[in-house]
Amino acid sequence: MTKWFKTKNPTTVIAGSSVLKFLPEQLRQLNASKVLLLTNQEVKDSYLQTLKELLPEENQYYYYCEIGKETNVSKVNEATQVAIENGIDTIIAVGGGSVIDTAKVVAYKAKNNEDFDLGAYHFGVGDKLNTVAIITTLATTFSNTPFAFIKDNDKKITRTLTGDVFFPDVSIVDSKLTKSLTPRQMVSGINLTLSTIVEGYVSTLSSLYSDAITISALDLLVSGIYNLNADIKSEKAIEEIQVAGILASYSVNNSMLGIVSATANAFCGRYSVDYGEICGSVMYPYLHLTVPAQLEKFSKISNKIFMQQEQQNYYPEKETLAKEGIDKLKQMVDNIAPNPTLMEIGVDREELMEIAEIIANDDGLLSCPIIPAKEEIHQVLEQVYDGKEDL
Repeated sequence: MTKWFKTKNPTTVIAGSSVLKFLPEQLRQLNASKVLLLTNQEVKDSYLQTLKELLPEENQYYYYCEIGKETNVSKVNEATQVAIENGIDTIIAVGGGSVIDTAKVVAYKAKNNEDFDLGAYHFGVGDKLNTVAIITTLATTFSNTPFAFIKDNDKKITRTLTGDVFFPDVSIVDSKLTKSLTPRQMVSGINLTLSTIVEGYVSTLSSLYSDAITISALDLLVSGIYNLNADIKSEKAIEEIQVAGILASYSVNNSMLGIVSATANAFCGRYSVDYGEICGSVMYPYLHLTVPAQLEKFSKISNKIFMQQEQQNYYPEKETLAKEGIDKLKQMVDNIAPNPTLMEIGVDREELMEIAEIIANDDGLLSCPIIPAKEEIHQVLEQVYDGKEDL
């Protein structure tokens, strides 16, 4: 008998080509009146005029465009103050993970109208402002999850917030909004989605429900990666990868996040680094560590990868198949754009043991089939620091 599960996914997700046109109707359904558009300067310059042409004229609009490439407690507080002072009832967040996560927390804090210190882990209860997420990246998992990760520069930690209150009301995933992404940005989004899919599938908290969704997500993602390898501008590939991320969000809401996410949070709390790039740097050695505990599932993953190449007659031993599938995934992603090493993105090697200890104490490891000790985690970090050692 499989483990029990429950599912709750209150976000309305609208995905596909040119679906931004549905924004006005969604705002009317939310009874939006005073709207705060929250984004960063880069996205503002690229998409603000398009949004202005769509926004219903009867509403009042305010803007906060100071979010950087990563989340920040001070920016959350500033945007919250703008929302409170102007009586905002709806937030439209346009961008990637840092913008969406910031919006989730602003919507919560502004509605509660109180000055509280968000701890390293905070479970949110109560009400919030309406939240509409408009995704401009390939990483779409955060568009439909009850999680938000906010960096605290002063304390060098990433604050993790969760609870139903952090689900967006609406997420719009329009493949037309990704035209300006570089291959490196694409790979960042792919790695975040890939780590969510694989870790969700091999999680000790997975169920028949989450497994069915995750396998569908993997099919789409692998197809998207192959299509990107054939044509870096393939709109079909973009749509497949984005929908894979949405499906992965339904799975991770039930099977939770794992060691790759815990590692990314630890580095993002201390450095100005890209979340997806950290995922890509550490994911593959972590997966190799986990293979013995979930050999059947890793073999199924590998079959999906090799079937995309129509290698139906490839039948090695399961452990060989599983490990070669992981390496094949890395090779496909590297063909689009190689991940930078930890050294290349500015990580201090002397801090690796301290970071390994933070990762080892993260609750995200509780869903891992194999929970490595801090020494093993440190060994992985050393292994990928300069990319010179074999995986």
